[in-house]
Amino acid sequence: MNALGRHIAISIEAAEAGKASLALQHAAISIDITAQRFKAGVRSKPDEIEQLLSDYLWLVDMMMVEGEGPNRMPLPLPALSHAVRLGLVYADGAPANASFSQEGLFEIGMGKALIPRRLIWALVAVAVFCRCNIGDHLDGRHWLALFGNRFVIDQFMGQEDVARIVHAHFLKTHAPAASAV
Repeated sequence: MNALGRHIAISIEAAEAGKASLALQHAAISIDITAQRFKAGVRSKPDEIEQLLSDYLWLVDMMMVEGEGPNRMPLPLPALSHAVRLGLVYADGAPANASFSQEGLFEIGMGKALIPRRLIWALVAVAVFCRCNIGDHLDGRHWLALFGNRFVIDQFMGQEDVARIVHAHFLKTHAPAASAV
């Protein structure tokens, strides 16, 4: 298992153990590594992380709303980027003014940050399915669930096309109902 694989595995294990701050930290590091590869750079820059997240916002949105109805609000890119920076900057975990919610609610302001736990899984999904990570490996123990489908990460690293197929199904089943005028 390489560095990316280790960070993905730690993020998943920490999330499952209820250690959201540690999970966010390693998910953010996974995004940082992915952004470096995404732009073929030696080090990632904040704008490269934001570009990666922007290009994969469709996947983040899908991961954030699994199980929710069509009246959802998409996650704003600045809030998403801020959460990744929180995970990267605070090596000892998120700062005291950050907390995690079970709901999809995401609030940043007034000196506080409320981060949905699903964001951790969304960031892991971006690192897993991003094409630039094809060929990376984890042990076969870790997986992601998307709408009843279980994807063993080691078999799906870099397989963006698979995530896009699931996303197409997601759009069909979660499209807002048309309203009559």
